[in-house]
Formats: sequence, C-alpha cells, structure tokens
Amino acid sequence: MESRRRLGKRRMAHVSDTQPSILDGATFWGSSWGTGQTQWQWKPPSPSLQGTSASEKAGNMLDWLMKWIYKPAQPPDDFADTLGSIEDAHDTKEQEMGVESDVEDFCSAIKSCTPVDAIRLCDSFNQKFQRHLTLGLVCSSLLSRTLQNVSLALRMASQQEQGINTARRLLMFYSSVWEGILSCKVMRPIDFDSKVIGEFISLLAEIPSSIELHNLTSKVLASVSSTQLEATLGNIELLIKSSIMRLAWQPAHIHRYQGFKDAEISIKTVQQSIRRVKFLTMSHKFVNLPEARHALSKAFEDLNAACAAIVNAEDTLQPALYIKSMVAVLALLPKSLLPKLATSCSNFLNQKDFLEEELSSPLVLRPMREGRHVACFDWLLILSRLEKMDDVTFTSIWNMLESYSLGQLNPQAESSHFTTAVEIAELSLSRWITQGHVVKGLAVEHTFRTMNVLGRTPFLNLFRSLQKHEELHDEMFRTFFDLLYKLQKPRHSFAALHQLRRYASRVDVRTVAKIVRRMDLNNRRMAYQIYMHYCKGRIKPESCVSLIVAMINSDNISSRSIWAALEIPIWAELPEHRKHPCRKKSLSKSRINLIHKMATAFSVSKVRSPRVALRNVTQCWQYLSAHGVEPMPEMSKAIVYLGVTRDIEEYNWVSTDRFRWVFDVVAKCEGQEVADEMDRAVYKWRQHLVQESDARFREANVLGTGHLI
Repeated sequence: MESRRRLGKRRMAHVSDTQPSILDGATFWGSSWGTGQTQWQWKPPSPSLQGTSASEKAGNMLDWLMKWIYKPAQPPDDFADTLGSIEDAHDTKEQEMGVESDVEDFCSAIKSCTPVDAIRLCDSFNQKFQRHLTLGLVCSSLLSRTLQNVSLALRMASQQEQGINTARRLLMFYSSVWEGILSCKVMRPIDFDSKVIGEFISLLAEIPSSIELHNLTSKVLASVSSTQLEATLGNIELLIKSSIMRLAWQPAHIHRYQGFKDAEISIKTVQQSIRRVKFLTMSHKFVNLPEARHALSKAFEDLNAACAAIVNAEDTLQPALYIKSMVAVLALLPKSLLPKLATSCSNFLNQKDFLEEELSSPLVLRPMREGRHVACFDWLLILSRLEKMDDVTFTSIWNMLESYSLGQLNPQAESSHFTTAVEIAELSLSRWITQGHVVKGLAVEHTFRTMNVLGRTPFLNLFRSLQKHEELHDEMFRTFFDLLYKLQKPRHSFAALHQLRRYASRVDVRTVAKIVRRMDLNNRRMAYQIYMHYCKGRIKPESCVSLIVAMINSDNISSRSIWAALEIPIWAELPEHRKHPCRKKSLSKSRINLIHKMATAFSVSKVRSPRVALRNVTQCWQYLSAHGVEPMPEMSKAIVYLGVTRDIEEYNWVSTDRFRWVFDVVAKCEGQEVADEMDRAVYKWRQHLVQESDARFREANVLGTGHLI
C-alpha cells in the first residue's frame, strides 16, 4: 500500500506538471538553526497551467484519479489475487494438456514407424520432454503417467527388436528425463513426490544392468533427499538385486587377471622377435636371407598374437569397472540405511531361487555353483570398498554367505565354504585400502595381483606386496588374524601362519591364542600344531585352558605331547636326583587351577584307558607335590574316581595296593574322617562281591561236592 501511495503521488505530480519544492523546516518556522541554507522563494505557476480555469484543473485531476484507481492492470488486492490464481491455473492446465498431447502423439507414432525413423522420433521426443522439465511444466502426477506410458510404448514397439535396442532407448529416455529435472530452476528433485522417485528407480531396475545404468542411478541418488532415499529403499533394493544377478555372469576371479599375465608374456615374446630381426638386418653379412625372412614372419605373427592378448586383457577390465560403478551407487546411501540394504541383498544370494533357471538339468549344477561363487565374491568385494560399511556388518554378511549350505540345492552335496585363500587375501587388502590403512592402494593391488597369478602362497604375497611399498604395519597382522578368527577359518589360519613364518615375530600372540581357542573343539590337532609352533614359550598355557582340555579329549594327541606343550617333564621318567621338591619355584594360582582341571579331564576322558588316565592324574599329583602345593578336593575326587569309583561302576574288584594309595591321598586332602568313610564303603563293596561270588558258586555246585561255603 505504501508503494502504491507513493506511485500515486508521483503520477499526480506528473499530470499537474508541477515539481514539489524542498522546504527547509527551520526557514519555514522562522528558527535560526536553518541559516545558510537555500531560501524558499515563491514562483508563479508554469505556463502549461496558465489560462486554464480552476474547474478544468479539478476535472483533469479527478479524471486521472478515477482512471488510476480503476485501472484494469492494477485491480484491488483481493480481486487481483483471485484473478491471478484463476489465470495461473488456466495456464498450468493448458501447459499440462500440451505436454500430455506430446506424449500421446509420441506413443501413437512410435508404434508404426520404421527403425530408422524411430531413432529420430525418440531423440526428438527426448529433447522436447527434457525442455518441458527444464521449464518446470511437468508436475509429479504428470511425470508418473509419462514414465509409465512412454516405457510401455517403447517396450511394445521394440518387441521385434529384442535386446540392446529396447534397453538403450529406455536408458536414453530416462537419462533425458533426469537431465531435465536437474536443469530445472523451478522444480528441484526434492520437490517431486517420493512415490514418483520410487517409480523411476523401479523402471531403472527393469533395464538390464550395466555401467551406464549405474551412472544414471548415481545421479539420481546424489540429487534426492535423505527422506526420499528412505522412502524408496525398497526400489533401490530391486535395482541392486538385478545388478547382483549380473555379477553371476562375470568371469571367475581366478581367470580375471590371467589376461594381463598373458599380455605381458606376449609383449616380451614380440620384443625378442624384434631383437632377432634387428640383429639379422643390421649384420654386414646377408648370407642367410631366408632366416631373416623367417624371423620377420615370426615377429609379425607374435605381434598379432600380442595385439589379441592386449584386447583380451582389456576385456577383463569390464568386471572391475562394473564393480566400481556399483560401489559408486551404494556409497551414496546414508550410513543408517546401508547395513539393512546390504543384509537384504545378501539374503537374496542365499535364497534357493537364486539362478533357479540354471537348475533345469542336473548337468548344469556346477555352472550354477560357479556363478553363485563369483556373485558372492564380487558382492563381498563391493561391500569391502564402502567406507560407510562397518566391520561388524561386513563380517556378519561374510559369515552368512560362508554358512550357505549347497544341500538346499543338491541334497547329495556338502556345505560349501566358497572363499579361497586368494580371495580372502584380496578382500583383506581391499578393506585396508578403503579404511585408509594403505596409502598406495593401487600400486599394492597391482603388485599383489602380479605376484599372485599362480596363487600358491597368497597370504605371503599379500604381506610381501605391502612390504615392497613400505605399507606393512604390525597392526595389519592383528586385524588380518582377527578377521580369520571371526570368519572361523582354522585351516586358512594355519596356512597363513605357515606362510608367514618369516614374519612370526611381528604376529600378535594374543590374536593367535584367540584363534587356537576357537579351534579347540573341531580342529584339535591343527590347534596343537599352531600352539607348539607359534605359542609355546610366548604365551602361558593357563590362557589356553580349553585347548589343553580339548587335547586331553583327543585320541590323536598323546599324553606325552600334552605335557610337552606345558613344558613339564614326565615325573616317572626323571632320575632320582631330579625328583627332589622344587621349593624355590612357586606356582601361580592359574597354573594350580590348570593342573586340577587337567586331572579332572583325564579322569573323565573316554579316549584314555583307566591305566593311562590314572598315570596322568598321578603326574598332576606329583607335579603339585614337588612344588609344595596342597592339592585341592578336585584332585582327590579325580584320584578316587579312577582308583575306586570306576572299578565299582564296571563291577570290578578294587585293588588293595591302589586303594591304600588312594586312601592316603584322601586322608591328606580331605581329612581322616572322609578317608575312613571311603574305607567302609569299599569294605562293604568287597563284601557284596564276595557274597555274590559265593552265591554263584553254590548255585553252580548242584551235587554239593567239594568245600561248601
């Protein structure tokens, strides 16, 4: 209102052709503070108004005011707003009708045009619709209808041209749509409805997966909001699953880098042939001209073979570029949504219907298994390159894929642990590069792949590559064996320790001890070998109590080997002068507890005979006695079980000499009263056995001859 009032004043002054004078307030009121300024002077009216009467002046002014107040271009406020909204709605409706008309014309024209005309028609429509999007003429509902209608029209028109033409036309249309959305200054991507964005991503998921599709998806995910990403997570999941299906058709990992090695060998062969030709042509004696021609022909053949090998090596880069594009897509997801999506897609790999079309014949089970192997490894490689992927989720997904049982697909097959030593080494290196532990990541990767073409010692090649580029740190040994521990891979752990003998001093013994404790139940012999080679003398046996107990219950580990692991000599084999008590070396509480647990384990072991078990329990007793340690009740219980209770359970006679020794042990450990009670129990048992023996004798002696009891 203030601006309109001022505008009216200026126009009134213009019509009256008078200029307002600037009056000084001090001069006007006669005060003295305005002296020295311009004095106001009266001037006669301008000639333009001279000769006109006062009524004419008032009429002209009134007419101008009436025209200005009721000017059609500037109506009152309420009327202007209402009229403007009606006009805008009318214009928007007309614009949408124009866009829909263009879409309908395209859908009807594409059905009956030739392939050559279809290309020009698609390019023209893409440019026109992109221009509509740039100008902000397309709303969410109109965009949704256009995407569905145009996609359907392109698919129906391309039924006679199956394959790449359909996917290519659809991808070009979707790319132009998103370019128009990005270039619009009115409607930004975050202004569109999340449902429309989800429909757009679902349509992308229906196209065969490719690097170009991933690049377009990256543009979409990079320009939408986090709320839209959360709302369209299901659609993104469909897109990732379709990309995982493509991973199954990639070449196997063991064949990917062989092409580079073949190309290198071919280039060296060409160099040798060229040197031979150069030697023959630069010689001063041209006596053997056929030999020079033969060398030149061979160099030409080698050059052609090298060119073919280089082309083959370039083809092996496609899987790497495809994986890189998938990493770029997943890297745009928020850290809160990435674990959920990764777990869901990993479950998709474990489903029975994954690559189900391969199961139509039992002869193709091996290709299906290889395809799933490649897909699982590539998926883990993608996850290992994501900075937002935490280690807990990564290892849990790896374990989930490892525990997949092929028996769900083939009942005769055993469970398959797909990752090999080479793949474990590459995944570990990829994870280190992503986490920033390796600075020269690309150089280390190339060195590792060059060394690991044969794949004989992958773990050694991994750490040698790191050492060559000065990237090897002691922390890497700990994280590497921690990973093997979490993945429950005892055989790979043993192989890694065997290959890394030269770095044995840098391996954290505590990490190895954790691996040994995990291996104690299912791989006892291997755990024993790791302990003897890498842990003996470096860690205390008290920290591996479960391993010692597992070795006692293992039938392929002798008792002598167990005592050797503890560095305790066999007491019965010592000479007499060495059997004196060791008062100077006191035992720790943990060592005393270990010896008592060993005695209990020997007493109840089912793989040791009673004689061997009692001998080892006696060894425990003598070891504690030699160090002046009073045995605890657990020791006496173990001795009583082997010396007395086991005979009673097997309905045997209790040996007198053995019982006397057991009686002394119990009296010393638990007191004379307990020993006397045990003595009475054994006496009753003996009486019972004597009575039963007499009864059997009387029943067998029917005639009553001989000495009668």
